[in-house]
Formats: sequence, structure tokens, C-alpha cells
Amino acid sequence: MICPFYRTDDGKNSITCEGVTDDSVVIQRYRNHALQIQQLDVFCMDHYNNCEITRMLMQKYAD
Repeated sequence: MICPFYRTDDGKNSITCEGVTDDSVVIQRYRNHALQIQQLDVFCMDHYNNCEITRMLMQKYAD
């Protein structure tokens, strides 16, 4: 299952997620593709509740 806040990734070194405000996004850039893949595997898939961005965005909807 993929994170509900995930929007896209460039297949190189960045991941785009929903932003804190309407019509905004958060872009995470990594030093290399291996780090991006690690982030996708560890946080963007089944364990996305452990992601700092997910926790931040959950507050957005809790308020």
C-alpha cells in the first residue's frame, strides 16, 4: 500500500508529496538514486506512518 500523500517521483533522486497548504507540494531531494529508492521502500510504501511528512500532514487533517 502506498502513502496517501505520495504524489510522484522522478525516478532519479526526488519524491514529491502533498504539501502543508492547499495547492502546494513537498519535494524531497536525495544525493543519489539509491537513497531515493531506500526512502520509497522504507517509508512511502507499507510503513508510511513512520514518515515525518506523513505525520505532519496527518496533523493538517486533524485540525
